[in-house]
Amino acid sequence: MNLSRIKEEFKILFQDFQKIVLEFQIKSRDRYLKNFVKLFRKCDQDNNGILNEDEFLILLKNLNVYDDFLEENAYRLLNIIDPHNHKQIIFSECVSLFKMVFNFL
Repeated sequence: MNLSRIKEEFKILFQDFQKIVLEFQIKSRDRYLKNFVKLFRKCDQDNNGILNEDEFLILLKNLNVYDDFLEENAYRLLNIIDPHNHKQIIFSECVSLFKMVFNFL
């Protein structure tokens, strides 16, 4: 009987558990992407949270992924990330692209 009472004291509601897990995931993701967030913000020269094509090219240069073949590969990546040529690239699109293409981030 004493053990069941102790168990009852340590029970938490599922919604509280879910909130704890989600907060942990968000904090972990933030720590993992911290340097990339800084780089994205540095390349976002007009501070609008969206990269245009020139800013995206600066981001690629800073990542040092293609070195001598940067320009030709940048257009290939732009076609993947911005297929409708809106010239607006958001942070989450960059993360998804780099995870898919380079298997990092």
